[in-house]
Amino acid sequence: MQFDKNVKPCVFSEGDLVLIYDQESDKLGTDKLKSFWMGPYIFKLILAKGAYKLMDYDGIPLVQPCNGLYLKRCYA
Repeated sequence: MQFDKNVKPCVFSEGDLVLIYDQESDKLGTDKLKSFWMGPYIFKLILAKGAYKLMDYDGIPLVQPCNGLYLKRCYA
């Protein structure tokens, strides 16, 4: 399809700031002004099958790796 030819995957490099999509707040009936994004977090490492390791500003890594579909770059 024509649309698929124009889609470019996000490529993160170590040290980039990213936001994580908060799936918990994407329920019907929640506050519409609440942010759907958590973070920013620091990108650390690429794992297999589109998973990413992140850490917070204190250098503490997150317990669970995050799927790349739920990440977007943070411009701060």
